[in-house]
Amino acid sequence: MVVFVLGGAVVIALVGGGAYLLTLEPEEDEPRVATTGWDRYDARGRVLRVHYLGSSCQEKAVAEVEERPRRVVVTVRATVAPGRCARAAVPRTVSVRLEAPLGDRSVHDGACLQDGSARGCERPRRRTAA
Repeated sequence: MVVFVLGGAVVIALVGGGAYLLTLEPEEDEPRVATTGWDRYDARGRVLRVHYLGSSCQEKAVAEVEERPRRVVVTVRATVAPGRCARAAVPRTVSVRLEAPLGDRSVHDGACLQDGSARGCERPRRRTAA
């Protein structure tokens, strides 16, 4: 295990187990809602499940969907508990129901699109074991 500080964040790297980011945030009185980027999805029928790394202090997450003829945009908003928290990255999943089957439409991360560019915002379908 390797531990080092990078820009106010404590990074813990486990050999063979990936890397985990741990930060100590100032104490807050109210839950905080933040738009969260995500990296892949899977689809079954009209249900999309998006996968992302979220805070270990996350209380809940909701996914908002915007359907267009050629693409679907999913924006994840996560609520993080108030108080001082060691925020470790934890694999998370949130589901959203589509009005129409996905078909051949592309799927995009709404948080990425909010940065003003559509380039690099399309996300890959999650590979599942056969």
